[in-house]
Amino acid sequence: MNYILTISIFAFVAFAINIYLWQRVAREENLSIKNSQYFILACLYVLVNVELLYSSQQWAFSVMLLSLGLLLMCLITGTIDFFSYYIYDIVLLGFSIAHLGITLVYYGFEGLKHSIVGAVVGFVFYGLIYFLAKLYYKKEAFGFGDVLFLAAIGVVLGAWWTFIVGVMAFYLALILILLNKLVKRKTGLKSEIPFGPAMALAVYLFVLHQNWVFALYDGFQKLVGN
Repeated sequence: MNYILTISIFAFVAFAINIYLWQRVAREENLSIKNSQYFILACLYVLVNVELLYSSQQWAFSVMLLSLGLLLMCLITGTIDFFSYYIYDIVLLGFSIAHLGITLVYYGFEGLKHSIVGAVVGFVFYGLIYFLAKLYYKKEAFGFGDVLFLAAIGVVLGAWWTFIVGVMAFYLALILILLNKLVKRKTGLKSEIPFGPAMALAVYLFVLHQNWVFALYDGFQKLVGN
């Protein structure tokens, strides 16, 4: 019951924050929000809520809290980035502080150190890509918001898994780009797509469908090996 109540309350609050930020950025950027977009957003929250309720029954309460916070952070950040090409740093900061607090309470200073190292790895990994891309293209080809996003993800996942998710996001972004190219003639979508949704999707798959991720990785290793 604690799991159900906690997940449901936090998901509802995150959904409300998501809607508020959507409407805020829509006013600032003169964008329009369709009813279908609200419906899709609600469906995403229901999907993640149901899957987390199912998966978290086998987790410790602390793991559930951190996973819940991470997924909600990614939902808010990924959907806003997809809608407006904008990442709210304050959202990442707020969730990161909460995650650090939960880590300190349940895992002590050793867990806190693990979280800080994960954030540093995420920042350095994408930070290097950001600066190298900017140096090569002579302009910002990779958003700095994405660097901060991976650092915030690293607070929960730690160093190694943050690196894995960071790499996964590039493969998922490639798939999204190919899908976009297939449908843009009919839908009028832009050729460019934001990177945040690919990062959010990578976290979603890693947290709730790790078996799929590892199975695909093993299959890829065997394919390359052969």
